[in-house]
Amino acid sequence: MDVNIVRELVMVFGFCAFIGVAVWAYGPGRKSRFERAALSVFQDDDRDALSVAEMVVRARRTGEGD
Repeated sequence: MDVNIVRELVMVFGFCAFIGVAVWAYGPGRKSRFERAALSVFQDDDRDALSVAEMVVRARRTGEGD
């Protein structure tokens, strides 16, 4: 088997894998899932900010950090 045949097979396999991932990503039914995942980043920030604020209040009550 010639090395060029192996290269061509790898290229064809890679192209098919790329097409498969693109079809999966843009397939029907995935849009709402991806939108929820994109918005979850902002929802986590609110919870993290609240927990940081709670830690600051607790530290002030106990006198830590002075």
